[in-house]
Amino acid sequence: MISIVNTECHVPKTFSDLAKIAAWGRLGHVKAGYTDASIEGEYDDGTGEISDEVSFGGVRLGAGGEIDLSSNYAIRLEYRYSDYGNLELFGTDTGIGVSRNQGIITLLGKF
Repeated sequence: MISIVNTECHVPKTFSDLAKIAAWGRLGHVKAGYTDASIEGEYDDGTGEISDEVSFGGVRLGAGGEIDLSSNYAIRLEYRYSDYGNLELFGTDTGIGVSRNQGIITLLGKF
């Protein structure tokens, strides 16, 4: 599964392919994988513009479950946590930890 969100704005993009571990069961599922993101920064100090783009990877963990509403519809609930480690800008470790928490609710149509 590849999920890319608005790369024009350099919003984090996620790749869950080779490292993805998904185990669906009757009670729910768990997943672990690799996630990749990029951040672009620009600064104008009056004498010129400085810009930098940083790409970094991290770990994604998640868990969720599915609730049948009827024979044709279900709701899937999922929580995902991504940890990218410390942010490094302009070659310097900022000491700022970058992570993301996501809650996802999906309405499924079965046919």
